[in-house]
Amino acid sequence: SPVENIEASEERFLLLQKANDSLGELEVYAKGQSQPLLTLSFFESGYPLDMAFHEDGRAFDLVLLNVNHAQPGMLVHRYNDRGEKTAEMALPGAELLPAIYLLNDDCTVLFNNETIVLADIGQGKILYRESFEKIEDLALTANYMAVLLDEGEQSGLHILRKTGDSFSFEHLDSFSKLDGDLLLVNSGESIFLAQGNIIRAYDFAGGRFLAESELSERVVNLIAQDNNTLIVLTEKNGYLFSLD
Repeated sequence: SPVENIEASEERFLLLQKANDSLGELEVYAKGQSQPLLTLSFFESGYPLDMAFHEDGRAFDLVLLNVNHAQPGMLVHRYNDRGEKTAEMALPGAELLPAIYLLNDDCTVLFNNETIVLADIGQGKILYRESFEKIEDLALTANYMAVLLDEGEQSGLHILRKTGDSFSFEHLDSFSKLDGDLLLVNSGESIFLAQGNIIRAYDFAGGRFLAESELSERVVNLIAQDNNTLIVLTEKNGYLFSLD
């Protein structure tokens, strides 16, 4: 069957594929094993789209398109490490939110290229919802999130903040679109952004600007190796960018 999505943790990986006799199948594998630990088939519950592991690398959340109603909506299922469904939440509204990520076990992110929703699936409640003109890119890791937004003639980098029970996005920096495409990657603690031949680094926790470097060539790709090290690829060369 055609594979539609793959998600991996240090412990396991999930394989989402089409099926002839259902809306889709999700196979759960232990790392290094060729036979699945379990297979979940979806019939009336919805069409599975994307999945994300919990902090333990075994339990996971799954977002589905609910196809049982006249107006489609989104469902989120939560599964434990044995593949047992422990929670289910129907998201309000009909907006398609096909991508999912867990900031932590109490905060699941669902998003498309315009809207971000934070939800506590275990409690069945929406924590935060925000819509933008256009989301150009996202940086996601445990407990942290940053978005690159289309702001007309500029692109803006914003970081998610939590104060008490309230969430908001704080503006960190702006970039002129005249300077070329923006590349955004992240590690667990750092955000790296390249535009043209300029590389910038920011601290994920505080949003603090860390460093800037100018190359003689245009950057075409970034690979975050760890919190302090970045592999930078240009059209002709490769470089190691370090914060140390």
